[in-house]
Amino acid sequence: TIRGTPLPHWQVRVDDGQIYLRGEALCQGYRPLQQPWSCWFATGDNGNLDAQGYLRVTGRRDRIIISGGRKADPSLIEAALLKAGLGRAAWVAGLEDPDWGQRIAALLEGDSLPQTLIRERLKPHLPDWMVPRTLAWVQELPRNALGKIDKEACLRTLMSSCEANQSTSC
Repeated sequence: TIRGTPLPHWQVRVDDGQIYLRGEALCQGYRPLQQPWSCWFATGDNGNLDAQGYLRVTGRRDRIIISGGRKADPSLIEAALLKAGLGRAAWVAGLEDPDWGQRIAALLEGDSLPQTLIRERLKPHLPDWMVPRTLAWVQELPRNALGKIDKEACLRTLMSSCEANQSTSC
């Protein structure tokens, strides 16, 4: 999460959780518009503006999971999993589901816990529909050379966990 005030020469608005920008420097040299500052640019980022004018960037829109017609932000679910003490690190994604469109899945760094304990710990932090239906644990989340979570490797780990364990959570 990044938080701060926008620079003075930029206008910022947030609609339906998406951040939009407008300003004279927007796309300068890239778009042949006579007045590029008259258009609002959708950044593809999620966020919010508080009463003091601070912009908080919470994540990318292209990570949004749509499950049963509801939109879930993986970064909010990851934060809830960590706040509930369910792992040292978390990565959340949507897996294809024939009934729901996508099913919320989480890869957690740490030791496996019983499903009943997970639901109990998440109750104060997430609505029931946002609780991951698929869970897998690893001792360390896969990371790239820069130390960032390797999303493709996490997805492969989740998928192989589902293939190996067709019973309860997959």
